[in-house]
Amino acid sequence: MQCQYGFAKGLMLWYAPLSLNNQKITIASSIDYYQDSEPFDYSTTTVPNVITKITSVDYRNNIDPAMKAIKDYTRIIDKVKTLEMDMGKEYTANGLDAMRKFYYLKKQELMESGYNLEKFFIEYNDNWFSMNKKSEED
Repeated sequence: MQCQYGFAKGLMLWYAPLSLNNQKITIASSIDYYQDSEPFDYSTTTVPNVITKITSVDYRNNIDPAMKAIKDYTRIIDKVKTLEMDMGKEYTANGLDAMRKFYYLKKQELMESGYNLEKFFIEYNDNWFSMNKKSEED
């Protein structure tokens, strides 16, 4: 078996083509995979966008908070995008300290939605803020 290098849905990976016995199809099995990280990032997990917790009461009542979050995902993402835009407007109009104060006023809403705050700041910094900051000190 010879390994090959390729792309799958925007991901770089090494894969090994396999022929299934008695089948006339070939499948590829990845032997190396990077998700949301750089090569040789040895993180053991990838944290989801929306974090859900289950309680014993939920379990007893057959309530699945993960499914609820999936069904509510569009509303949660809309809330995140609105917060990003509003923080950008606040920063543009009044600077970094005003943006921080604005965030602290809205932070609880984002936490209650279950959205991953660490991911929010990484994406916000990588996207809007890094392209629009007024000074290197920001």
